[in-house]
Amino acid sequence: SRLRSGAAHLVVDYCERVPSEYESRQVATSHSYLVVPADHPAARRLDVEELRREAFVSYHPSLPHHAVQIDAVRHAIGVPARTISASSVDAILAFVRAGLGFSVIPWLDREGPKLDGVVARRQHGPGTSFPIWAIWRAGLSHPLVGAALACLPARG
Repeated sequence: SRLRSGAAHLVVDYCERVPSEYESRQVATSHSYLVVPADHPAARRLDVEELRREAFVSYHPSLPHHAVQIDAVRHAIGVPARTISASSVDAILAFVRAGLGFSVIPWLDREGPKLDGVVARRQHGPGTSFPIWAIWRAGLSHPLVGAALACLPARG
């Protein structure tokens, strides 16, 4: 919607399907990580039953990534006891670090997030890696879009 309205000329984000009226280039891949407080038993040994009893820290339901995240948790862990919503991955990690619950988050670095008080376990298998796209309106010739694309890596 930001591209359609002209509020943005270039968006870099995860997108399941790039609409045909836009041009795109994959610039990265994000990977899924289960994150738990470092003092939680799941930091040492994964216990799905125990995680189901914990709060799940999710993206806010108004964000498009929420549905992808919830589907992944339901598939791997089941329905959590309760959910706490946050607006960003940084906020999610802060809640996890504070011991308020666990989460599954996307992360660009293959090493995962490095944060005192949080243990991150990379998830593997179908649906655990997601393309990150640079997307712009087809036919747009804007010097700043060109400059940004020149700085972004090309990954296929």
